[in-house]
Amino acid sequence: DLIAKMCREENLALINLYDVVMGADGYLNEDINSDGIHMTPEGYKMWLNYLIEHTVYSPDSPYIPGSPYHSQNLVDSIITEQTDNG
Repeated sequence: DLIAKMCREENLALINLYDVVMGADGYLNEDINSDGIHMTPEGYKMWLNYLIEHTVYSPDSPYIPGSPYHSQNLVDSIITEQTDNG
């Protein structure tokens, strides 16, 4: 609540990923994690999609399907990199 208040006061955007990745029990959603700490490729896709949908839209973004710069290989490589480094 304090972070949300500060963001409102400073006119900053707050991106709350908690609702996307956490289960009802307050732990990382079992459907998107492999070991209780790290997300699966599907979890990273959910995270990426949430960020795309809740941040400033740019039609030139290489992460957004339909963009002339979109590359599924780029999106997949980011997800693979995150899972390999986890």
